[in-house]
Amino acid sequence: MRLGLYALLVSIMCIGGVRAHSSSQGNLTFVHAHAYATIGVARAGAVFVTIRNDGAEADALIGVESGDAARAELHTHIHENGRMMMRPVEQITIPAGGEAKLQPGGDHIMLMGLKSALVADYPYDLVLIFRKAGRVPVEFVVEKRN
Repeated sequence: MRLGLYALLVSIMCIGGVRAHSSSQGNLTFVHAHAYATIGVARAGAVFVTIRNDGAEADALIGVESGDAARAELHTHIHENGRMMMRPVEQITIPAGGEAKLQPGGDHIMLMGLKSALVADYPYDLVLIFRKAGRVPVEFVVEKRN
């Protein structure tokens, strides 16, 4: 009985893509996919998620698509001339048996030219593009700023 309920729950979670707080597709697990609510008329926002790779081979996040923004890019923070700056990156590697943490102050997904504000408690969809796993739909949830 428990196995049947577990299978039903997993099936529901996978309908329409990977869900926000902890779900898997293939060897990849997505934990706590989220953004923070934008303030005022902000036209940009960042998305954060931990991506775990339980596979025997590394994979790489090489792109991202969003229907809610004019552009979606992979970014990182770097220190340059004593200042913290964001820069686009071509890929974010997820090592075999390891993880990549997309988090504030590090690697993250930038949404630029937002079509509307990121509103707390609303889900949004992204498509993460991996070198090996291909296109993976992921839902992220917008959280209130503390």
